[in-house]
Amino acid sequence: MNLSIKEHISLITALFTILFTLQVYFIIERTIVIYEETLRTSYSMIVVARKKLPIDLVKGQIQEIDKIDSINPRKVINRLKTELNKDDLSILKENIPYFYRIFFKHYPNPETLMVLKTQVEQLMKLFELKLIVKPIIKFLNF
Repeated sequence: MNLSIKEHISLITALFTILFTLQVYFIIERTIVIYEETLRTSYSMIVVARKKLPIDLVKGQIQEIDKIDSINPRKVINRLKTELNKDDLSILKENIPYFYRIFFKHYPNPETLMVLKTQVEQLMKLFELKLIVKPIIKFLNF
């Protein structure tokens, strides 16, 4: 079996092309996985409630919830200290609602998001709480 130099170069070129294509495929696949994870961890639903939210009960009722973080309202109060007088500030401290950020196990598609929103609203009614803020997404800068 005598192969000429042209045939060797053609075979090597084809093998390098296959190798390059596989490398590009693996890089794109890893990039997509990282992007999906970033979206999942950055996406959340903000809930504002007049009463304290029973976090464990809510997580038990909705399986898609990964975690619920309580947002400290003191940041808002501290920012407004310079703009409000002491009486208004004390009224604000007494009446400020509870803020929660709900993270999901998977990045929800629009249909799943509507189902999750409905489930959260039903739980809010069950616990006599009020959902004030709609779901939001934090857009990423890539």
